Amino acid sequence: MAVWTAAILLALGLAWFVAGVVVPYFQVRAAAGRVLASESSPEVEADKLGRPEKAVAKCGFYLRLPARLAPDRWGAVRILGSCGSPAVPVLITALKDSDTYVRFLATRALGNLKDPRAIESLIVALKDLDGDVRLGAASALGNMRSPQTVAPLNAALKNPDSRVRVLAALALGRLHDPRAVEPLITTLKDPNADVRFCAAGALGELKDPRAVEPLKALLQEKGLDARVRSAAAEALKKIRGEEAGK
Repeated sequence: MAVWTAAILLALGLAWFVAGVVVPYFQVRAAAGRVLASESSPEVEADKLGRPEKAVAKCGFYLRLPARLAPDRWGAVRILGSCGSPAVPVLITALKDSDTYVRFLATRALGNLKDPRAIESLIVALKDLDGDVRLGAASALGNMRSPQTVAPLNAALKNPDSRVRVLAALALGRLHDPRAVEPLITTLKDPNADVRFCAAGALGELKDPRAVEPLKALLQEKGLDARVRSAAAEALKKIRGEEAGK
């Protein structure tokens, strides 16, 4: 009797392992592979996996495996990005993945989902060692359009990566928060013309009179980049128009 009991328990355990581990593993691996090969869309594969909850659980399990056992991790992250808010905790965890492209894809997915739960983790990602991940984090924070992102985006105006500074300036212009005015004024002196262009444009969107004199001083610079000059002049028009309307 004991032998039969042990055999039954072993069979049940094996069945659970196959159903709960082996089958989901191969399901996700196949689905992620199809996404990466452009044979299917993340949305279609997520539905096949049981979007959202089951798909999130399966892809989350797949991403926890060692990289050598999960070769199509990029596809799994893209599938998660189509699963909506239930995927946010797993995507936040993916921001710490050893694979830089997994981290980048996670920032992009979180930016599209615009869930405030990701803000703190994206702020940390602004300091990632990989430039593309930092860029993705800045872009994602800009998409959030939340007051919580103003301080980290202000700080991002000093990021060593000029691409991050550009995205931070653009995002601050969209937020229309007066806390961004002084940092953007300082950024008018950035050594990168693209950054200065975006900072001037952002100040035009904010329409704060504190920016008038710095913008006028910028226009007096000799050899000023033509795009920067145009953006500064346009920003002044917007601010003065705002003042005239009051």
